[in-house]
Amino acid sequence: MDAVLGEETQTGAQIRAGLYLRISRDRSRLRLAVRRQEEDCRQVAERLGWSVAGVYIDNGLSASQFARKPRDDYKRLLNDIKVGRLDAVVVWMEDRSHRQVIELAEFVNACRASGISRYAAVGTEYDLSDPVQVTTLFPMARISEIEVERIAIRVKRKLKELADIGQYHGGPKPYGYEGPRTDEHGVVTNRARIGKAIV
Repeated sequence: MDAVLGEETQTGAQIRAGLYLRISRDRSRLRLAVRRQEEDCRQVAERLGWSVAGVYIDNGLSASQFARKPRDDYKRLLNDIKVGRLDAVVVWMEDRSHRQVIELAEFVNACRASGISRYAAVGTEYDLSDPVQVTTLFPMARISEIEVERIAIRVKRKLKELADIGQYHGGPKPYGYEGPRTDEHGVVTNRARIGKAIV
């Protein structure tokens, strides 16, 4: 079944599921990753007999503790949980919705307060009313946090090395120097010229 990005379908008195789709980077801006996630999440909902009552998409947005942009559709998902519009949540993988322990705790609390116990990823279903099953989610969120922290350490070290040898190391370009330029697909086209003085 071909997924139609963001289309909502609902029949009868089925369990109303919200699909949450997220990818941190989409350089092509074609939304291909979230389309694949939606197709897989719809298959999960269909297998479980749930209707799709809402699709929530944060394309090109990080869920890490270092994220600078808000995830508006994640906030919309939480609000719809709190006001009783959903009975279940489906994600492609657990870290698509939560890469922070504190956000996972907020999500679980919101679901429990609204009587939602159904949370599914591709290949796995969780009962959020079961403390043992909920406990299995928290190590995954913490591992995601650690992964992000380790990447940040490596990136900062690399940027320091570039700065020490006088090469471009990110951020806004200094006045009089050439910064990165991208084509319509987000590919940097002047990599050799970045950080060079414009004469």
